[in-house]
Amino acid sequence: MAAARMVLPLVAVALSSIGAGGVTTDGQPAEGSLVARYARGDFAAVAGVTADRAAAISAVRRDVKNATGLSPQARSAFLVEAIDAAQHQPSSRTDAPQVIDEAIRGMFEDGCDLLRALPAEDRFVRAWFAAATAALAGGRAGQGTPSLGAQGGRPGIFARDASRFDGHVDAGAIALGQALGIEGLAWSRIYESHADERLAATTSPEFSDRIEPGRRERTLQAEADAVRRAVAALKKAEAFESARAEALMREAALVAASGRPADAITLFEQTATLARDEWVGYLAHLLEGRALEAVGRESDAEAAYKAALAIRPRARSANLALAAITFARGARADAALGNVFDRQADATDPWAQFAFGDYRFWPSRRDELRRAIK
Repeated sequence: MAAARMVLPLVAVALSSIGAGGVTTDGQPAEGSLVARYARGDFAAVAGVTADRAAAISAVRRDVKNATGLSPQARSAFLVEAIDAAQHQPSSRTDAPQVIDEAIRGMFEDGCDLLRALPAEDRFVRAWFAAATAALAGGRAGQGTPSLGAQGGRPGIFARDASRFDGHVDAGAIALGQALGIEGLAWSRIYESHADERLAATTSPEFSDRIEPGRRERTLQAEADAVRRAVAALKKAEAFESARAEALMREAALVAASGRPADAITLFEQTATLARDEWVGYLAHLLEGRALEAVGRESDAEAAYKAALAIRPRARSANLALAAITFARGARADAALGNVFDRQADATDPWAQFAFGDYRFWPSRRDELRRAIK
């Protein structure tokens, strides 16, 4: 889902104001440094990394570490916002993804270290970890920074540093965070498999002998293996009541996309019954409708889309699906089409945020931290 990105405006002095001169000898940050401006309430200052992100992040970490004259709350809040900003900048020309990932992980670990002196039950500490959970999920909304799960064969923060969250974040959120990275890889394999299928269907006979022998079989096997691992991870998350509905919805989506829509329908129905979060409930109905269409149950699919729209009436994805199925039977769908072309519709559409999990909570959790340090 193309999430509404919380990308703050880029500040012209971002890189010139950080570095060795960013903190004075008494621990007070220099007047123009990013962390000082942030602590004074200039929250736009956090947008501080551009093309050379690893170097910029290193400078930010150094300034935050040395700014002992500021409260740990202000410094850690700045770091978690810097994580979000860093994940939404354009891809670096000089830094490999794993380098950026390690730099972002470093900011997270620095924030954890700053909060060690505070009681685990402190309200700010719990709010910080909730915000960090959301911000890290947002890596998938930006340039694919693998902050969660185990993307690209590298352990994500929730896998490698899970103990950091103990006592601060609900165990179900941790399990779901670990599963999301593995799920992301499964979706990549599904898309590759579908692309190969289309290639095979459209390739002329005289060109087909140029396709690598066994490619299709290997792609299908890679998809099956990735989906199996993702489903196993999601089932672990389903053991926690707080994560059960979303994990079940995600499992059903993978099952449907990997060629078993009939099996997925039952899972979507279970999700709709369990869901207390309207975001999950909407997606359960929307994706159930697609699965119902895939097995030829158009009238039931229409009912599923209408159930989704009862939750989010202006969401573009269900309005588009409803309009398409209505037109297919020769009827008009003016109201649904009106919402499809509404420029504001995407802001309310959970499908636009499907890939990003807890990132949907980022604006409210970020704002809670800002209020706490004022």
